[in-house]
Amino acid sequence: MMIQGDNARTYKGKIFKTFDGVAITLFFLVLPFGLPLLVGSVTWSLTLGIFCLLTFFLPLAFKFHYFIVTSEGIMVRNHFRLWKRHEYLWSQITTVILSKPQKRADNALVLKTTEGKTKTYYAAAISDAQWLQLRTNLQSMGIAVTDELSLDEINTPAFGRAKKRMFGYYTLYAIVFTIISWPVSTMEADTAGESLLKLVLLLLLMVLAGYMFIRMMRHLNQRYQEDRQREEQQQR
Repeated sequence: MMIQGDNARTYKGKIFKTFDGVAITLFFLVLPFGLPLLVGSVTWSLTLGIFCLLTFFLPLAFKFHYFIVTSEGIMVRNHFRLWKRHEYLWSQITTVILSKPQKRADNALVLKTTEGKTKTYYAAAISDAQWLQLRTNLQSMGIAVTDELSLDEINTPAFGRAKKRMFGYYTLYAIVFTIISWPVSTMEADTAGESLLKLVLLLLLMVLAGYMFIRMMRHLNQRYQEDRQREEQQQR
C-alpha cells in the first residue's frame, strides 16, 4: 500500500538536536568505529563498530520514528531503520493519541486500529513545537486527537527558559569534553602498551561523558519541573 492524498506534511525533527540522537550515534557508532582507528587498529575498528551497530545502535533506533501525514492517511518511517515503513488509511484508525507511554520515556504517537490493535511509535527527534503542529494539522482535518502531552504548555515562560538553559549546558559540555579529550586523542602511541593505554583512557572518557550527559539532563528536567510548579502557584 502506498499512501496518497493531498497536502502531505512531514514531521521529522532533527536527530542531532536531541540528547538521545547525539548519545547513541556518538557512543554506539562514531566512537566504536573511531577509537580503535586512533590507535591504528582497523580490525578492532570493524569488530567493535559492527558489534555496537548491531547490538545497540539499530535496536535503539526504535526511538526515532517520524510521520508523513496526508488527507488519505499517515505513513510512519524511521530515521535509522531506513527499510521500515508502516502505512495506515484514516479509515483504518479509530483513535490517535499523542502520549508518553512510560515515565521518562520519549513522546510517542499511539494509533488504535479498527482491527483492535494498538501501535506505538516513539519519536524522540520531534520537538514539542512539531508535536503541536501535528496535533493542529490532524484536528484541522477533522481527526480526533487525544493530547496526553499537554502541548499547550510549550508556550509558557518556563519552557522558554528551559530551552535557553539546555543550549547553554550543551555548549559548555561540548567545550569541556573537547578540552579534556584532546590531550588523550593526540597522545602518541608507538608501542602496543601505549596503544592499549590510549584506548583505555578514551573508553574511560566515553563512559564519563555518558554519565555526565545523564546527570545534566536529569538536572535540566528537575529545573524545568521546579519552574513549572512556581508558575502554577503564581497563577492560583
